[in-house]
Amino acid sequence: MANDRPILSVIIVAYKSRSEIGACLESLPREIEDRGVEVVVIDNYPADGTSEFVGDAFPWVTLLDAGGESGLWDGQQSRV
Repeated sequence: MANDRPILSVIIVAYKSRSEIGACLESLPREIEDRGVEVVVIDNYPADGTSEFVGDAFPWVTLLDAGGESGLWDGQQSRV
C-alpha cells in the first residue's frame, strides 16, 4: 500500500517577498524518495503581488493569504 502523505512539509511565511519567493520555491524538491513534498506559503503582505505570483507560477503550492500587513510574527503564529 502506497503512502500518500507527504514526506516533508515546508511552510514559508512571506512578508514583502515578491522578488525572492520565486527562487526560494524553485529550489525546493517536489518529491523525495517517491513521496510528495507539501509546500505552504503564508503571505503576510498581499499588496506586493506575492500571492498572485505564487498562485500563477507555482500552482502546486498551497497559498494562504494572511489578509493584511500582520508581519512575520503573526504569520508564524498562524494555524496551518
